[in-house]
Amino acid sequence: MKPRLWLAVAALATTAQAADEKKPEPPLVTAVTPLRLVAGETQTVRLRGVKLKDVTEIRCTPTLTATVKEKKDASLPAGLEAKEVGDQELVIEVTIPADWAAKTLSVAVVTPTGTTGPREIAIGAKDAEAGEKEPNNGFREAQLWDGTKPLAAKIDNDKDVDVFRLEGRAGKSLAVSVVAAKAGSLLDPVLTFFDADGRTLTTADDTDGGRDARVSLTPKADGPIFVAVNDAHDRGGSWHAYRLEMQP
Repeated sequence: MKPRLWLAVAALATTAQAADEKKPEPPLVTAVTPLRLVAGETQTVRLRGVKLKDVTEIRCTPTLTATVKEKKDASLPAGLEAKEVGDQELVIEVTIPADWAAKTLSVAVVTPTGTTGPREIAIGAKDAEAGEKEPNNGFREAQLWDGTKPLAAKIDNDKDVDVFRLEGRAGKSLAVSVVAAKAGSLLDPVLTFFDADGRTLTTADDTDGGRDARVSLTPKADGPIFVAVNDAHDRGGSWHAYRLEMQP
């Protein structure tokens, strides 16, 4: 390559690199709550992330009108960075039609510097899930759950542990999963099974290539099985919701 041509190519490469370095970081959604919306109701959705206060549009798929109700800063948990959990919060309002056919609603935040990746929020009937009943912080306070419906719950504060009771049957397999991170929660769940005497039967963290957890067990005798959920880093709060599901 001739010297002048080489210098021209090098100058173009340097200019392109400088442009890339100056390019602003795009917005990012790190968490969503609630993890599930109800068909036929008007609901508030909170989005946590980076550069969300610059919002110009909320893009929903399938098409649905979303109204921005509030934009504000969000405090950072100790030891975490904004790119991990977000430092801004966006509150939007959506009305899901009663005849909504899709099982999810995809939400993206549009800003002058870019558009966030889509966040899928589950949608279902009002009675499709069971709800958590506090207090349920130990074996004596364990909430009875028959597993016929998913159970919506939340790790309310740091070092919180939720305990649920299943009725085990000898030879009948139990498989339970926690849906949290993949649904938009900041929870890093640990799932543990205990027997009636409080002995650990099995535990799981970060299964199936993600942060969520799933365990399975075949009891050797009839009796209660206690299912405990906690955060791997002992964190909790309004962004630490999860859904407990019984797998077939």
